[in-house]
Amino acid sequence: MAQHAGKGARRCVEMSLSSFLDAEARGTADTVIDVPGERIVVVDFKHGLGVVVEPSDEQMREYGYLAVEEAADRWQLGPDTVVELYIVQPRIPHLKGPVRLLVTNVRALTAWFVESVLPAMARTRDPEAQFAIGAWCRFCPARETCPALRREVETVRLDLDPETMTGEELGVLMRRRDAVRRYLDSVAEAAFKRAVNGED
Repeated sequence: MAQHAGKGARRCVEMSLSSFLDAEARGTADTVIDVPGERIVVVDFKHGLGVVVEPSDEQMREYGYLAVEEAADRWQLGPDTVVELYIVQPRIPHLKGPVRLLVTNVRALTAWFVESVLPAMARTRDPEAQFAIGAWCRFCPARETCPALRREVETVRLDLDPETMTGEELGVLMRRRDAVRRYLDSVAEAAFKRAVNGED
């Protein structure tokens, strides 16, 4: 922030961001600094030990785009206006260190958001949308009731001996392992919450 002093820079902490293009595109950035006529800086702090997050990840790029929309209400942004995306993740060792940066611009973030994010969000509202499991399941609030996760659990054969399985069979089970684990974790979380509330 010091290097931008005197330029009219503004810093916001725990900033709520949203898009006028889609009300469901929203989030809270840990810190947003915008320097009128020069750049936007978005910083996200990750305290957890479980998942390495890169500044190029979708969540971070979405925060970047939403910060662009927010800043555009106050000063003129050009397509080449710089947007800096910082991840600060001190508890997971990383070859690039605990602070990592992606430098992009308004043009790239806007194209990605309009061409990729908005259509993907629209597809999720289709009543016939297909459920898909993946790394995103880890943070999904619907894990307990997700039909795709349930199907994965129900189709796992527990009576097979891994020593006699083919490589292909092992590969199928390995791909399902994470999904099953995520589902069982959500079951354990639900059971714990109910126990805390006095349920049997």
